Amino acid sequence: MIINSDALVRHLANGLHSYYWIHSDAVVMRDSAAQYIRAAAKAQHFEPDITYPTAHTAFETVSEAFQSPGLFAPKRFFEWRLEGKWPNQLGQNYAAWLSANPPISTPATTHCFLIVSDYITSSQQKTAWYKTLSDYVTFIPIWPPTGKAWSTWFAQEVTAHKLELKASDAQRLSDFCSEDPATAKQTLQRLAYAFGTQPVAWADIAPHCVSHSAEQDTFMVLDAILLQEADWPKRYVPLMAQQPLLALLGAITYVMRTLLSLKAAEEQGKPLATLLAQQPGGPRRKAALTKVIQHLSLKQLSALWQTLIEIDHGCKHGATTEATHKLYTLLSTLSGRAHAQA
Repeated sequence: MIINSDALVRHLANGLHSYYWIHSDAVVMRDSAAQYIRAAAKAQHFEPDITYPTAHTAFETVSEAFQSPGLFAPKRFFEWRLEGKWPNQLGQNYAAWLSANPPISTPATTHCFLIVSDYITSSQQKTAWYKTLSDYVTFIPIWPPTGKAWSTWFAQEVTAHKLELKASDAQRLSDFCSEDPATAKQTLQRLAYAFGTQPVAWADIAPHCVSHSAEQDTFMVLDAILLQEADWPKRYVPLMAQQPLLALLGAITYVMRTLLSLKAAEEQGKPLATLLAQQPGGPRRKAALTKVIQHLSLKQLSALWQTLIEIDHGCKHGATTEATHKLYTLLSTLSGRAHAQA
């Protein structure tokens, strides 16, 4: 079964299927679609189990769940995030496993499986394993949206972020995002963070629409921090005065998520050079990411991520002065740790 991404919300309103496979080279779009399925699973009290499997480990986890049901929740949601291209060997293993463990029912009642991967090529869709999977799996191919598809996707994201906007303001916000899913997600997150579910007018929205040049300035300073350039505090302080805290927090959150994702993939044996080649940004950005990844453990990065969550919590409760101080301290710590271990 194949459903288009713009039909996913309607589909989920009728219940979860047992097996999903989102595949796309548009990372933001596939993550957005995956979030809808996660939310539906959570609403139906499925407990999550998110992994980054390999061809040999993916089905061991699931097999254990079926063989030892007493150790697991009655309703289990498995999500497999695949780094890089989908290997045929894993596809063959998955097809064989599904043939032995077909869906118990639709909608799903005991388990739900979600795979998130790069786009499945046309040649791969002609293989025997893909045709076997088609009997069991709901495939969701996603392409970067344009035109009407963009309008549909953007409206769904506004709803998902629980923003109350006038139609005219929503259109102006859509125009600002210029059919760029990454810009849209970041901007909508800022607005949801700042205003929650209360009605928002364009006069309130505009300050949170960070221009491309301002965003570039932010990332340039973050690169300087990660590279431990001596003048980063002098550049960071005026940036704090010029931009909303939300803009800086959004950019730093993006960088931290990137670092965590890259480090987790590297620890699973993925070549760092290959992973960085798939990242946006020039040599300077990639050098900054490389420096931190090489000198910080996943545990250390996770600890910094928890600090970022505390900062986010403080902002939501109006403690912006304390949050600003903690944010500066976090960046100082990130820079100091990498420098000390270099």
